[in-house]
Amino acid sequence: MRRLIASALALMATTPALATTARVAGLSGNSAFTDDTDVFKFPSVISDTGDAVNLNYTGPNTVDGGVSWMGQHMLWLQRDSALPDGTGLGDGSPFTMTYGQGDGSTGFLARASWAPETFSLGGAWSKGGQARETSNFAAGGDIVSAKAGNSTKYAITAFAQSRDLTADSHTTWDATVAIQQDVSNVVRANYRMGPRWGDGQLRAALSIGPGLQFTNTKGGNAVALDVPAANLAAEYELREWLVIRGSSTVGLQLAVADVSKFGDTREFIAGSGGALGAGLKHGDKARFDMSIRPAWLVNGPAVLSGTPNPMFATVSGRILL
Repeated sequence: MRRLIASALALMATTPALATTARVAGLSGNSAFTDDTDVFKFPSVISDTGDAVNLNYTGPNTVDGGVSWMGQHMLWLQRDSALPDGTGLGDGSPFTMTYGQGDGSTGFLARASWAPETFSLGGAWSKGGQARETSNFAAGGDIVSAKAGNSTKYAITAFAQSRDLTADSHTTWDATVAIQQDVSNVVRANYRMGPRWGDGQLRAALSIGPGLQFTNTKGGNAVALDVPAANLAAEYELREWLVIRGSSTVGLQLAVADVSKFGDTREFIAGSGGALGAGLKHGDKARFDMSIRPAWLVNGPAVLSGTPNPMFATVSGRILL
């Protein structure tokens, strides 16, 4: 992250160099915070990340990392990552390779994933930069083929997403259509908005809005409606080299298992969750972030609780070359 400048509001809206995946996890993915991982959502911002090496650990045999170079290229490798969202096809732990290029105005991603008898190709195109106040748009998709007995099944996912950031507010939306051959058809959409704050050391944002998922299968149609969901995330610089962060999510969802039997299959589900994290940095050259499991703070390590309970959900490192 670059050194603090006079206004924390400007800091929130400017690319924080050396941001990592673990920082995003600690903030529960709040869309009002910009960081270097935005290249996966909007590849046009690749030019703003600098030349760097990245490495993330999120569990046994789950490692991903990559490099960015020449101010507009990136290459990312992932092991035991999930296939594109909404596919529901294939077994095993896939390996994914992603290449992206962006010049701060437009950009694209191309990716391929493969696992035993499963393969996918996809990508995205976007426009917009990573500025103090910015607007971004991206669209793309993936196609997956997987062996199912003696036949091959296919899944197609298409998406679009957008964000609009100002010094003191944000709005974002995303929409996805996923078609799984002989399995299901899914439509998802989310809209979020809210304020952003800062006072010199603190960065905080509230993201609130509705979400909808419609699922069509041979057994019927199901609906899940967030009415709405809200996430409050913040991080605070205790020292020039130490940042702590946390987030909390609450929401109420209307779930309908079968639209044709709305009165009999509907229910309201209240949900909540949270995340904690911390970050260390060495000047403007290196960053080390941790996303902490809240259950670890309650139950303690295995020696106290008697059950496996890793302290960290995600550990990430980034070195600027």
